[in-house]
Amino acid sequence: LHSNDGCDFIDFLAGIIGGIHADATPREIGFTLRTVQLHLKSEAPMRHGGSLGADELVPLLAPVLMRAVGMFPALRPWHLCSQLATVDDQMLSDNPDLSAALAGLQDVCERIEERAIERWRGTACDACFWRTLCRVPTPKALVQVAMDPVCNLIENTLIQSLRAELHHIEGNDVWSKCDHVSGYLSMLDQVASTLLP
Repeated sequence: LHSNDGCDFIDFLAGIIGGIHADATPREIGFTLRTVQLHLKSEAPMRHGGSLGADELVPLLAPVLMRAVGMFPALRPWHLCSQLATVDDQMLSDNPDLSAALAGLQDVCERIEERAIERWRGTACDACFWRTLCRVPTPKALVQVAMDPVCNLIENTLIQSLRAELHHIEGNDVWSKCDHVSGYLSMLDQVASTLLP
C-alpha cells in the first residue's frame, strides 16, 4: 500500500467513499462501503501478495477511510455509522453485504478513534512531564541531572525512568479515574508534580 500503485488504489477507493452524498440512504451508504470492501478483497491480495482473510482486510479499510476524510473534509465516518445503525435487523439479516459494511465501518472507526486517543494521551503525558521538569523552582531530578557535564536530558536514564513512570501511572490510574479532559490534565499535572518534586 506504500507504493505509487497502492497510493493510487487507496485514492480510488477513498473517492468511492467520498461519493456518498449527504442525503444518502443507509442502504446506499452500506452498499457503497461494501463496494469498497469488495475492491479490497479482490485487489489487496494481488497487491499484498497472497490471500487475505477478514481479519487482515478490515484494517485495510482504515487508510482508505482516513484518506477519504482527508480528501472530503465534510465526510463524517461516525455519522455514516449512526445512519447505518438505523437499518432494522430484518434488513441486515436479509442483506449480509449491508451487515458486513456496517460491521466493517464500525470496527475501523473504533480502531482509528482508539489509536488517536492513545497518541493524544501519550503526547499529553509527555507535554506534562517536560512542562513539570522545566518549572520554577527546578525539580530535584533536573538539578541532579544538570550536575553531569555531558548532560543530555532526553537520553539520561533518570529522566527516561521518571518519564516512563509517569506514563505507567497515567495508564494505570489517571486515565481510568477521569471522565473529562480538564480533570484528566489536572490529575496528570498533580501526579507529575509529585513524581518530580
